[in-house]
Amino acid sequence: MKATTRPKRQRLLGTNAKTLKSRKTGALVASHQLSPAKESVPFGGVHMCPEASQGCTAGCLKNAGMNVMPTHLSARVRRTLYWLRQPDQYHTQLNKELGAHKRKAGRLGLEPWARPNTLSDQPELAIRCCEENTDMEFYDYTKRLKWWIKNLHRKPDNYFLVLSRSESNHNRWLELMNTGEWVGAVVFDGPMPSTWHGFPVVDGTTDDSVWLSPPGTIRGLKLIGTNAAKQAARESGFAIITN
Repeated sequence: MKATTRPKRQRLLGTNAKTLKSRKTGALVASHQLSPAKESVPFGGVHMCPEASQGCTAGCLKNAGMNVMPTHLSARVRRTLYWLRQPDQYHTQLNKELGAHKRKAGRLGLEPWARPNTLSDQPELAIRCCEENTDMEFYDYTKRLKWWIKNLHRKPDNYFLVLSRSESNHNRWLELMNTGEWVGAVVFDGPMPSTWHGFPVVDGTTDDSVWLSPPGTIRGLKLIGTNAAKQAARESGFAIITN
């Protein structure tokens, strides 16, 4: 695959099956997908999910649905290199698309939301999106717990953050969840439990409207991907087996 720094006629925002489900909750969600983990590294990129564990990498959404197609991989890499090498130009285009998204949401009578790090985990990207678009809301899932606790003062008011649990951050994740101030996310393999570690579990597969979940609850997610990816996620402890 030949990757360039700036994609021609390539949109930066899109949707996916899960974000589309949020329409029934009154929200129009835009999905922004850059390369996850080390996907862009062979083409001159960087590790986009510094805290990704082995299991997280195996269970990544890039291994599910249309994301596995070479054309989708190529598009993610091109966007990533564009953002890394020409951030100001990138955000100018991104803000224009976010503006169009807001206008579309208004026409449909829906609330505009966007997920800056649908596959990546880059706080600076999300913060800039929020600060340059204060008239709409953003959200992400993150495993960068240490970064956010250290920089919590920088978290914009229009940014809803969900703490994702993995086999490598379990203890720190549990500590933060026990404060009762956060919404968490856990991947389950098998029937969705009603509680886990004492926290109520809500089905996070019905929509992506994470902001509707009260602090102290878990968004339960299902293990997806290829058979090999699922097995790796199970064996690492990333996915919690419930059957």
